[in-house]
Amino acid sequence: MPTPLPPRELIYPNGFGGFNRDGHEYVITLPPGQMTPAPWVNVLANPTFGTVISESGAAYTWVENSMNFD
Repeated sequence: MPTPLPPRELIYPNGFGGFNRDGHEYVITLPPGQMTPAPWVNVLANPTFGTVISESGAAYTWVENSMNFD
């Protein structure tokens, strides 16, 4: 069984998480078995490379053009 992470002091918590103290990071904090109300994804990209990462660990990465599978 994984060891739980220590609690973090969050600002603007909403029941699913909140921002860290400096406001630069959103932290999702869910108890075991609870999920976000909708898929939660982040897109990291530049003109030639990108990736989409979800809260469940699913990901998709592309180079050049994501639509043409280049």
